[in-house]
Amino acid sequence: MYEKEKKFLEKIIVKAYNTQIKNHARSATIKENQHFNRDVVTSCDIGSEKYIISQIKKYFPNDNIVSEESNAHNIAKDRCWIIDPLDGTVNFANNIDIYCIQVAFLVEGNCVLSAIYCPTIDKLFVADETGAFINGKRFETKQIDDTKNAIVTTCDYINKDKYLLDAQLKLVRYMNTQFEKVRCLGSAGYEFALVATGKTNAFVSFSFNLWDIEPGLFLCKMAGCEIEKIKHDDMYIAFACTNDKIKKIVLKGLKECMKK
Repeated sequence: MYEKEKKFLEKIIVKAYNTQIKNHARSATIKENQHFNRDVVTSCDIGSEKYIISQIKKYFPNDNIVSEESNAHNIAKDRCWIIDPLDGTVNFANNIDIYCIQVAFLVEGNCVLSAIYCPTIDKLFVADETGAFINGKRFETKQIDDTKNAIVTTCDYINKDKYLLDAQLKLVRYMNTQFEKVRCLGSAGYEFALVATGKTNAFVSFSFNLWDIEPGLFLCKMAGCEIEKIKHDDMYIAFACTNDKIKKIVLKGLKECMKK
């Protein structure tokens, strides 16, 4: 149904990297963040976002835009593009090759298209209402039988809110008793893509921002994963799991860890 938007997104998300990020300086500056003690932005974040927005305004001038650096407080209504121009900025700035560009396209609040480009592995993950694709080839998530062998990842720790930080740490301790390993990789889009492809088996995110979670949740959903997005005050607890057994374990842990 949204083939025009899909072709557009596949093109601009890769071009944003090639023209605004690749071979550019990685120096970072501190930016204000009410949830983290330290957050950074680079000129690549800004350049990538400006480029993507300029192309949306050129080809879809009536659409709405929510983006991390310049349109963070816009409301995702009607036809809306959700943009994370460089997800994993701290990794990127420190030459850690786990980062991506991710964009979701929502219609009346429902995601119908998303793309995550991971340049260091040269993989473009795209999801539409027909399924999930890697570099144009359809795929489905790989299942795991024994949950004890599962590898799960989690998001950055919200260190300005003691309750949320304690809840996250409790969840990590709980998951460490249930699964083989727990990791924190620093890029939500990248981590959702790992779950979608079955390289890891769950990713749990505590996020205040739709651009962190919408592209990856939709990718995982269309790849066949179990997903969940729970509203908690002004935050979302979003996660994807490769099967229902793992989802039940994560939900049980969240229920216990979020108790006040």
